[in-house]
Amino acid sequence: MTEQWGKHMEVQVIESKELLETVEPFEIRHLLWGTERIPKTYGYIGFVKGEGFYLKLVCLEKNPLRIYMEDQDPVYKDSAVEAFFRFNFGDGSRQDIYLNFEMNANGAILAGYGKNKTERTPFEADMLQKLNCKAEVEEEQWNVSLMVPIEILECIYGELYLKEGTKFNCNFYKICETKENEHYASYEYVKSKNPNFHLPEYFAEAVITAGNKKKI
Repeated sequence: MTEQWGKHMEVQVIESKELLETVEPFEIRHLLWGTERIPKTYGYIGFVKGEGFYLKLVCLEKNPLRIYMEDQDPVYKDSAVEAFFRFNFGDGSRQDIYLNFEMNANGAILAGYGKNKTERTPFEADMLQKLNCKAEVEEEQWNVSLMVPIEILECIYGELYLKEGTKFNCNFYKICETKENEHYASYEYVKSKNPNFHLPEYFAEAVITAGNKKKI
């Protein structure tokens, strides 16, 4: 059973992606592996029935490190935000599979799925296009947005029947592995001696819910 370190995350049903920022935001605030501080990083996640999950991550950081330009580049060496998901139901045959989405301020995304850090299957070009990853850089902050379509999830897991009350696991991260700006932080605490976000036993439990909409 997954060990939990915080309250369950509520992923609210929204009518359209335009309403994403009306849901209650979450913050990435657990500093890990010697990290003393990070730029404030928070996000919104919502579920549109028949479409999938919409996600926006915001980082209050000036001039973020953003060297990598192409999808499937090692964007975790830049200033990056990450979202990991695991759906442990469907037909039951792939319940150990989790997905990773890692994004920098250029909108470059590293995405794949598998059972652990070394056994990853990269998303193909057509799947990456459907994620519609986009970034915006402003003077005081940057953000990335992403859609995770039901279509892609069911290609990996089989039929999921996602609806209100459905539970799954997830975690969200802020990272930079370049020594001059190295830092690590997570939404749900990761109890590991060494830097490693690929530990689904420390993912939070999330539930799709109608919920109450709040503005940050």
